[in-house]
Amino acid sequence: MRISYDKGQFVIADKDGVPYDIGEQSMIRSYQGERKERVVAKATGLEFVTDQVGSWPENFEFIFAMDTNTHPEKCGDFYCSAAAIYYGEIEKINDYERNMICKPYMLIDWYHPWAMKIESVTWMEVIKKLQEIIPDNKKVGIVIDSELGNLEGYNNRTIPIFGQWLLPENYTFMYATADTSDEWCNKMIKQCDKTASQRLKEIVASPKMTKNPNGGNAPIGFISFSSEQLFK
Repeated sequence: MRISYDKGQFVIADKDGVPYDIGEQSMIRSYQGERKERVVAKATGLEFVTDQVGSWPENFEFIFAMDTNTHPEKCGDFYCSAAAIYYGEIEKINDYERNMICKPYMLIDWYHPWAMKIESVTWMEVIKKLQEIIPDNKKVGIVIDSELGNLEGYNNRTIPIFGQWLLPENYTFMYATADTSDEWCNKMIKQCDKTASQRLKEIVASPKMTKNPNGGNAPIGFISFSSEQLFK
């Protein structure tokens, strides 16, 4: 057996240099709560994994975070939801720490005739929009705050995001929670949650739609982009 490091990647190979399959690379940050372990950040499927959450962005050329909030009661024919998507600009502090400048990228006002987990639809629709401007050879990391149990399946492309739609090969989900804000990924999700909550209040107070003129059952989303140019 030969063990070596190459450009930050840990490789275990046989004497002929053929790498062994050591399974899925992952890292979890958690703390023990009163009743159970509380996961605050988790990443799987990274090209290399360190014990520093701050260095995760080194795996990607683009970083985004998304969060969706839903009003518990109907507004006319619809349940209303709001999704906030932020883009992260990475500043390298040192070998282990990164400063993430969190910038608004997209808002989606959702109207859906029945109670549903609209968040997975947000993921799919936003990624489709990103595919229009980000080449397939660029690696994209996306921070989410739900479906922790399915994280590995999404990143392995064994569990579809919505319907039969799978996460594209150059995209990777990372989990973070807004319950803490000691890492860049937690801060990004916290900002997304704050913006989505504010936007949802605005939608409920003054909805674009209360009646469905077509009588359809498909979710209706109104997308608005930030005026700031993020990709040059």
